[in-house]
Amino acid sequence: MATAAVTGTLSDFGLQPIAGLYPEIEFMPSGPAVASGGRLLITEPVRTTPSSGGAFTVNLQESDDLVPVGMFYKMSVKWLDAAGNYVRVDSPDWKIRVPTGGGPIADLIQLPFGAALVVTSPTAPPLWLGLAAKWLQMDPNDPNNPTNPANTGDLYEVRDV
Repeated sequence: MATAAVTGTLSDFGLQPIAGLYPEIEFMPSGPAVASGGRLLITEPVRTTPSSGGAFTVNLQESDDLVPVGMFYKMSVKWLDAAGNYVRVDSPDWKIRVPTGGGPIADLIQLPFGAALVVTSPTAPPLWLGLAAKWLQMDPNDPNNPTNPANTGDLYEVRDV
């Protein structure tokens, strides 16, 4: 069984440490697993408290050699007021995989892939379909006609400009 150091720095969007808010970072395994050597691992979260400057290091079980394959960690960050009362929790929808040797948290995050919506139309689709939807500029009633000026074959991303 091998653990690896995962490192990072916690701050707010103004890049200021939030030490006055008493943060705690929790890493929750995606499910029970078996490590090499036959050690059965339960889903008890692993917690760490960042330093006053926001830096943190946490030792987590490497996920490379676990059964079932594909095990990952979910992360949440909670913070409290000076009296220890709950303020807020962030639970991003990220999968964190810890390779042999660990590393900076930014290198270990795997963002979720969402479904893509592609609209085939001679005109741009309405914004209510969602930003980042794809628009293939084609005439859906005449897509195989190369002389149709609507059949550009250009692919666009719907944006609010």
